[in-house]
Amino acid sequence: MVLQYNSANRTSPNTLVAPITHTTSTLPIVVPIAEKKDSSGKLILDGNVLLGNITCVSKARLSDYITALSADEMKAVDKAISLSLGINHHYQTLQNMYDDKLQYIEKLKSNRTLQQADLDSKQQQLDKFQELLDTYHFSDIHNLADFLEKSQKEM
Repeated sequence: MVLQYNSANRTSPNTLVAPITHTTSTLPIVVPIAEKKDSSGKLILDGNVLLGNITCVSKARLSDYITALSADEMKAVDKAISLSLGINHHYQTLQNMYDDKLQYIEKLKSNRTLQQADLDSKQQQLDKFQELLDTYHFSDIHNLADFLEKSQKEM
């Protein structure tokens, strides 16, 4: 299987490949591929891509193009390459950073929601208080305070 990207293949006499084998393995660097058939139904490709044996070969050693892998198979190949080359750790670190940022954002949203609920509650209390002021014809809090002070002195 050719691994090297197309523009490099156009200019280089060599290319990066991984062998296709019929050996079964559960190692994460071995990717099973679905059977590929030509238009007449003849099997043209099957097996597993062995990403633990990536090598550079002369393009002269390759035969004609056979087929392409599905998007899901290519994702599995990409992951297996990252494991084989030891760069998966880098991607896992990036994924962890991304997950941490998402958790932080969710925490901020939750705090903002709690603060908004607290503000709403306080606004409800103020609205009730304003309703009392209006009901008893006090123009503001100072008039109510004066009234309460006079009421306590009279008691």
